Amino acid sequence: MGKIIETKQCWRCLKLKKETDFALKYDVLRNKRLNMCEECIKEEAKVLGESVQEIRGIYVYMQANFKYLDKSMYKRFWEKAIQKSI
Repeated sequence: MGKIIETKQCWRCLKLKKETDFALKYDVLRNKRLNMCEECIKEEAKVLGESVQEIRGIYVYMQANFKYLDKSMYKRFWEKAIQKSI
């Protein structure tokens, strides 16, 4: 029988990925993993010019301190600014 792979949906790209593709962070998180995959965190860090650790820290804080999160809070907020500047 095959090995069971735990999965989770990234709230940024909406893709179903292996749980290990999500940062495991602190006991303050309800499910102990971020809602955004490492690939999307790296993308945001590159676009914003911040470090991956800073971006992770922002999302850890958000998940730990806000009760009513939804997927809309993980959108690529910079895309509208880029479109307006074109």
